[in-house]
Amino acid sequence: MSSFFSSTSDGFARMHPRVVFQSNHDYNGRLELHEFLFSNVSLSFWGGIDPNTGIVIDLNHPWHGQSVANKIICLPSGRGSCTASQVLLELILNGKAPRAILLRDLDGLLTVGALVADEICSRSLCPDILWLEGDQKVFLALQKLVEDSASNDNNNAVPGSSAVCVAWMDMPPSHVALLNVGSAKAVDDYLENLPDDYYHDDLDFESRRTEPNYTPEEERMFNNCKTDAEVMALKVIFRYARIMYMKDGILESEISYRSIKGAHIDGCTYIGLGGLQFAQRLVQAGGRVKVPTTLNAVSADRRQWQKLGVPEMYARNSITLGDCYLELGCQPSFTCAPYLLNNNKNSPPKLGEHICWGESNAVVFANSVLGARTTKYADYLDICCAIAGIVPETCVHLDINRVPEIALDARELVQQVNAKMLTSHSYPSYDSSWDALFPILGHLCGTLSDGKVPILIGLEQWSGNITRDHLKAFCAAFGTTGTSPLIHIAGITPEACDSNIRKEWGYTSTTWWKENVIPVTLAGLSETFDRLDKDRETNPRVELIALGNPHLSVTECQQMLQFIQLRNNALGQNGNVTEEQEQSVDAYKFGSRSTSTTKEVKKNDNVRIMACMSRELYDLAKKKGFIAPLEEFGVEFVHDTCWCMLLDPPVIPTTHNTATLTNSGKYAHYGPGLTNRPFRFACTADCIEAAVTGQYPSRRPTWLLPPLPSPPLSPPPSSLSSQSPTGTMRTYCTSTAAAAMALTSTRPRTCVSPSIGFPGSSVYSRRLGMLQSRFGRRSSQLPRAFISLLLRKWR
Repeated sequence: MSSFFSSTSDGFARMHPRVVFQSNHDYNGRLELHEFLFSNVSLSFWGGIDPNTGIVIDLNHPWHGQSVANKIICLPSGRGSCTASQVLLELILNGKAPRAILLRDLDGLLTVGALVADEICSRSLCPDILWLEGDQKVFLALQKLVEDSASNDNNNAVPGSSAVCVAWMDMPPSHVALLNVGSAKAVDDYLENLPDDYYHDDLDFESRRTEPNYTPEEERMFNNCKTDAEVMALKVIFRYARIMYMKDGILESEISYRSIKGAHIDGCTYIGLGGLQFAQRLVQAGGRVKVPTTLNAVSADRRQWQKLGVPEMYARNSITLGDCYLELGCQPSFTCAPYLLNNNKNSPPKLGEHICWGESNAVVFANSVLGARTTKYADYLDICCAIAGIVPETCVHLDINRVPEIALDARELVQQVNAKMLTSHSYPSYDSSWDALFPILGHLCGTLSDGKVPILIGLEQWSGNITRDHLKAFCAAFGTTGTSPLIHIAGITPEACDSNIRKEWGYTSTTWWKENVIPVTLAGLSETFDRLDKDRETNPRVELIALGNPHLSVTECQQMLQFIQLRNNALGQNGNVTEEQEQSVDAYKFGSRSTSTTKEVKKNDNVRIMACMSRELYDLAKKKGFIAPLEEFGVEFVHDTCWCMLLDPPVIPTTHNTATLTNSGKYAHYGPGLTNRPFRFACTADCIEAAVTGQYPSRRPTWLLPPLPSPPLSPPPSSLSSQSPTGTMRTYCTSTAAAAMALTSTRPRTCVSPSIGFPGSSVYSRRLGMLQSRFGRRSSQLPRAFISLLLRKWR
């Protein structure tokens, strides 16, 4: 027997145990030997595995550089993108799929890829997908097996001295029927004791293929179908529902469905012929969506693909795929941020509405920020649900599955960030650090949540300063590393602000808080930042700055323009704000002056700054006067597609040692694997600065720098903190039980930036009073950067 090795994140070689694998999935029960890959880190198939080669391309995953083709792989679950089902389908069609996938947690994204593959290709090519049904003991036993193999190899033991025997029945996705873990001898003894007729040599698998027993409700829906496309869609939905309702090999409860208000389709992205064939079959079968349905960003700008250098065949296939979805009745939104659309045809879903959305960042935003209800619907399943107008009533569609399972405690972190930001006295340190915080924090929270629905506590005092753009960046990064489609944020997201809902969660148990609280630390934030901005040793010259992942909002365009204006009207040597700058404050918000002063600032001729944005919001921003000066500065706007699809030169730098600079935590995570190029991460203001200077930013965010000496803000926290009902300076709890009770407190009042003092402090009161006397009620509407500058001037 051969032994197998892989590199791990800590640099050591690890031997993979042998796997004696038996499946009755069209293999006549014969035994096979496969390499076994195990990881306790979840993996997003999209951006994590090359669908053409089967090589793991996620630089942050322990399997990076290895192939999954024809191997048994074991993971906690998938994570990140809803396009995992597309990647699995393409792996199957390209002959690079794993032989089997063992998952600790139930994962609907991957199972849909196997279901669709069964519809359009031979089932003998499909990998078996097995769910360990949340059995942590079995998962840990597999982990120990791998660790023992590495230990035995280090002790010069006989290679392959550990083995795992896996056997199961039925087609994918299935459930583990038998799983024995032990030494090679123990497994050999087990195999020798199997009955003679166990292998079913004469088994005709196709003759055993039967339709599931449909419920009366399902039979009724079949009878009401008017097209073959509806029948096809319902079959996929019903099979998916049985997987999601299964426990211990039987249906846990009666399957039920509910109607939806709308859908957002992620499967319109083109990554291979499999997805195109599936969409064409739906069109030929007379498919038509039953609910308002928007389309995600596609794989090429449908009007500028030649200008962007997209290969013609790739662009044509992408456009053809998009046209198929338009024929199915979808709207030509072509955006990964459908929650930003607000017109007669499209509007954000409301609190409690049930929808079917693909695209991970949109799903997390819809659930968390809007309070709508949708799980991460896999590519292909999303269009099936839109055609049928229903979804299975599972996952976060149910109240019980929206209850937080863990608490991410950021209270001490918030105080540390406040202390550091209070020492910041120059633009753009304050505003850039603030904006950069949220994608880093979201990325870290996704990693810490480990598939559970979390509630993030500690950000309540920032509630007045956190915008939807901040939450957009946070949710996109959380959706990249997290498996959960939902995160609650105490004092900010709607369900976490509803006292009735919080009471139903029952967070009064001291035991619960001791067992389910995970600290969010400054060290973790620093490590996450370094992971996303790790290629500092690359060519210092900037060639490409990538903005708009997810797609830009109108307010982000306004913010970019403000940064350019501030760069143009830099502070004088004495640090005071000029009268012209004060007047420009009114101009930006209230339109009393032209913003043409940005003509004085030009980007470096050697730098390309590009931004992805939906057509609809681009037109709206253009009407508001934001686009023309940005384009004059040198920003190139791209529509219909997104950065996760712009993967090749001439858009991507041709030199492999030149990093791409981005303000997106999501793109900084996926980009290195997708483009095979290094990446740098910075805030929007630093991206604008780099566009002018042609050099990458060299400093870290303010909230990661050691604070300047200053008087202590308050006593150090002994545990968790609670919000005072009066909205003044926060007090600290002395017990976890008191922290639990904090979630039932009222929503904190709005406060101004932490860099200008806290509510209740003398500095804050004096400066805010001067600001309000100058601008009146409009002071609450001013951009934070200008508020900070003005309050520092009027001291």
